[in-house]
Amino acid sequence: MNRLSIKSKIYLGTTAIVALLILNGLIVYVGHTSLSKNVSLMRQTHQASTSLLAIDRDVQELRFRVDRFVTSGHRSLVEEVKNIHSRLGTRIAEVRANASATDIDQTCLRIQGHLDEYLRLFDTVVQERQLSKDLVENDLPLVAAQVDRAFESLSSSLAPDASAPLVSLAQSSSRFSKAEKLVLRYFENPDGKMVASAVATLEEARADLASISQTSGPKKQLLADLRDFERIALRAVQATRGYLMLRNVLMAAEASEISYLSRSLRATAEIRQQQIAQQVEQTGRRVNAITALSVLFAGAVAILIGGKLAGSVLSPISALTNTFNRLSARESLDSFPGAQRNDEIGQMAQAARVFSDQNQQTRELLADAERLNNTLQQQTRKLTSINDELDNFAYIASHDLKSPLRAIRQLATWVHEDSAEQLTPETEGHLHQLNERACRMERLLDDLLAFSRVGRLNAALHHVDIDPLLRDTLLIIDNPKQVAVTWQSDMPSFATARTPLEQVFLNLIGNAIKHNHRAKGGKVHIECTEVGEHYCFSVRDNGPGIDPEQHDRAFQMYQRVGDPSIDGSGMGLAIVKKQIEHFGGTIEIRSEVGEGAVFSFTWPIVITQHEKESHRG
Repeated sequence: MNRLSIKSKIYLGTTAIVALLILNGLIVYVGHTSLSKNVSLMRQTHQASTSLLAIDRDVQELRFRVDRFVTSGHRSLVEEVKNIHSRLGTRIAEVRANASATDIDQTCLRIQGHLDEYLRLFDTVVQERQLSKDLVENDLPLVAAQVDRAFESLSSSLAPDASAPLVSLAQSSSRFSKAEKLVLRYFENPDGKMVASAVATLEEARADLASISQTSGPKKQLLADLRDFERIALRAVQATRGYLMLRNVLMAAEASEISYLSRSLRATAEIRQQQIAQQVEQTGRRVNAITALSVLFAGAVAILIGGKLAGSVLSPISALTNTFNRLSARESLDSFPGAQRNDEIGQMAQAARVFSDQNQQTRELLADAERLNNTLQQQTRKLTSINDELDNFAYIASHDLKSPLRAIRQLATWVHEDSAEQLTPETEGHLHQLNERACRMERLLDDLLAFSRVGRLNAALHHVDIDPLLRDTLLIIDNPKQVAVTWQSDMPSFATARTPLEQVFLNLIGNAIKHNHRAKGGKVHIECTEVGEHYCFSVRDNGPGIDPEQHDRAFQMYQRVGDPSIDGSGMGLAIVKKQIEHFGGTIEIRSEVGEGAVFSFTWPIVITQHEKESHRG
């Protein structure tokens, strides 16, 4: 273990801690999964219990509706019973869908079977009750009316003096009325004794008719009508007894069985819910205990590993930190803690030894650098002096050489004036050529002087409106070809160095006019856009254009890239470039031969005091 590197020790310790954390996470995950499963089962059981309670309520309501129908016979109750039956089927399906036990599913199937049988019996009750109602309300009144007519017919057929037959007929009619009342009372309050009494009374009525000796048609018709009344009455009684028996026996038994099964299911669901709640509680306690133990164990292992690593790393690191602090103070040391180790601590100790050696070398290099810096400063001062001398030379040379040139021009003029009649044409041509070359030399010196003055003079800031500045510039430019010079209407107005900017426009516009090769239709257009902290000016012409290979050469001193026959010194663009760059701007050319040229340059919107001093210096 001591031979392992610190990296390996840290990796091993971290791996052990991560493994413990993963194990702890797995324990928590398994416990949470078990809890979630039990909670889901509890939720399903609770839903099933709620549905079963609703089923029990619907069963009671179903029985209530059936009893009301049997009592009142309203047809609307039939639809209500069927709706309740359909709702019970839906609830039972929900219970089966949420049921997790086979016994609950089987019990639900049994309840559904009893409900279907209950509905079938109810349909039979509806049919029998409707039959009884039709017999009592329709058929019985018709037959009773026929019997009454038969009594009247038979009474009319008897002789008025036949007292005995008339008495028997009256008794028979009275007995029929009594039997009819007994039958009707039975349907209001069913009682078997009423039916038996009604049948016996009808037999007595027929016996009274038998005592009448007449055998004519009215008597036979009356007996037949009495038999029909008895038959219909008994059929109505049978139908009533049938649906009452179905309601009171079979349907009551089915309803009781349904209620019993529903209560059984609720009891089973409650028991399962209690069992699951106990399982959830036990699982929660078990998960909490295992999680606490695993966390304690992981914490103990982490503390042990951390202590081991701290003992093997922190103390040597502290000693090396002190060593590096001394090395950062540029000390050189002879001994280094941990140098004998083979791990990263030993490597750091070796690095400290290297730093100590480098400190020694650094001190030596700093001494050499200080000597070189002193030498460099001396050379810089010499170079600055030389540059100043060169600038002064250019200024003095361009200024002092103009006097001899003016004397040469004056001398040539005097010679021409004094000896004009004696000079040969060739000599006169030489004098003219001498005068022109002296003038050209003087212009070259003027341009050299202007070039050397760029940045040397203090350019005061003025509020400059570009529009009138351009108009003033055009007044001093020679434009023999009447080249049209235009610019955009919204030229800026800002505080800047007027004279340098005016010199730039004077050179660029003058070159564009001077080099335009068109006899007519020459154009120069000036535009301005704001780009960040600068204005970007563009001078565009439709002249002969410039070869792209000559673009860089155009800004060099005494270099000409246009028509050599056009007068010029080759210093104009060099002066423009130096002037623009002194104020922190740039200039470029975009041109092709035969397509005109565009000179674009940037000029600062605001010239700070620092820029003024740097440009002046």
